[in-house]
Amino acid sequence: MAEPQQRTPLWKKSGVTAARSVTLLFAIPVLTVLSLGLAICSAVVLAGGLLKTFGWKELHMEMLPGMHLPYWLDLPVSLIFCALFLVLSLWSRKKLKFFLQCTK
Repeated sequence: MAEPQQRTPLWKKSGVTAARSVTLLFAIPVLTVLSLGLAICSAVVLAGGLLKTFGWKELHMEMLPGMHLPYWLDLPVSLIFCALFLVLSLWSRKKLKFFLQCTK
């Protein structure tokens, strides 16, 4: 009785490997810059909210052009945006680790 012929896995075929390489070529630098940029923005937003709340009057926070934020909302809004940027930074770092593991 003849043995069944083994099939080549999809990820080992040359077309899929080339597509994966091109995807990784663009994904790794984009996710690296995105992760670092969001982490830096998170720190800047937090510092700006603290500075604005505790007395630096030259710093203005606007939600829309011409619509200034009340001083008592400066810290909560900056904390919300800081948390949002930090979560997105961690998510992009997680995806970056996944793509880096695909290169091995």
